[in-house]
Amino acid sequence: MKNISAYARALVDSYRAASSPRAASVVLDRFVSVLTAERLQPLVPALLEAVEREAHTYEKKVQGTVRVAHPHSAKEFEQFGDVIVAEQPELLGGFTLRREGVAVDASVQGALTTLGLLMKKD
Repeated sequence: MKNISAYARALVDSYRAASSPRAASVVLDRFVSVLTAERLQPLVPALLEAVEREAHTYEKKVQGTVRVAHPHSAKEFEQFGDVIVAEQPELLGGFTLRREGVAVDASVQGALTTLGLLMKKD
């Protein structure tokens, strides 16, 4: 019998490492191809449970999320602790950080939104 936990861990790790939603979709497509090629479809219910456990375990480990407008590595944000770095081009520039209930918006999009709200007050 195949090690379901190893497949689940591989899927969660690959999905989290994807640089964009399109890349994450490719990860899922390839994973389904592997399951089909290795004739593991009967294990899908158990595999889904294992993926859910892995994802939950991963979320417990992660302390925060940094969203950036342009590609950056997690190492560039290590002063914020253990964070996931995700690309979000609509920020235009800068970054947002969510960690332990605190949110910081240092993005161009956030600054423009704030400016727009201030201009509406007058």
